[in-house]
Amino acid sequence: MPYTIKDMLTTEKEEHEDAADSINLISKQLFRLKNYFLWYLFQRLPVYYVYDTDKTAWVDGRAIYIGKRFLTRDPDEQLFIIKHELYHIAFFHTQQTAKKLAKTKSLLEKNVIKISYNIVQDAVVNGIVIKE
Repeated sequence: MPYTIKDMLTTEKEEHEDAADSINLISKQLFRLKNYFLWYLFQRLPVYYVYDTDKTAWVDGRAIYIGKRFLTRDPDEQLFIIKHELYHIAFFHTQQTAKKLAKTKSLLEKNVIKISYNIVQDAVVNGIVIKE
């Protein structure tokens, strides 16, 4: 989705307010959909808006980070993205990857593990979110 003139003129404060509004809406949607586990998890995690990144969303195992691309998505896509990230946290995917990386020595092996784990973990999580 291309940026409009209005998007280019927004301030960081307006972007943070838009991000907060999106997060509040997603919380309400999770509850309305009776997805209480994800709603409960979402209530307990910090969500940070990072304005100077090109990423959509990511997790570090303890928090969810959203970027500008997240705000350009429609509400259904935002809900899908947040569910996706919540399942990564629920399944401890970042911790599993970190444990495996700690056991490897070569840079090539670490890169293969990062890529392959990411693909497999995303496939598992997306399969669950799509079934919902």
